[in-house]
Amino acid sequence: MRISYARTCLLYGEWLRRSGRRAEARAQPAEAAEIFRRLDAAPLLARTRAEQELAGQQPRRDSAPARHATTPLTAQELRVVRPAVAGLTNREIGAQSLISPRTVGYRLANVFPELGIVSRADLARLDFGNGLRLMG
Repeated sequence: MRISYARTCLLYGEWLRRSGRRAEARAQPAEAAEIFRRLDAAPLLARTRAEQELAGQQPRRDSAPARHATTPLTAQELRVVRPAVAGLTNREIGAQSLISPRTVGYRLANVFPELGIVSRADLARLDFGNGLRLMG
């Protein structure tokens, strides 16, 4: 729920900046960045920091490295994401996991925002060894 609110703040801030309302736009990404920092959503935090710079605000940088030891996904979500990363289709993942292809699609659609990605192609860039971070 908090991640949805933070994403909304980020998107609203982007819209305000693009509409030429830079002064108003600065508060939205700042609020989103704080939530993303607490949730350890590194890809979304990076996007938020970039937006803050575009709006003319100096983003806050943490001196401590971000922790990536834990994953934001449940075990069931991981059961769907790992085969998708390997290139299996929803039908193949469903047969393997004993769930319907529609359920696989639903779970993947819910996982994308949690990981800060927007497409299935972005799944190939996930690093499972380091707490589900995006690589290069």
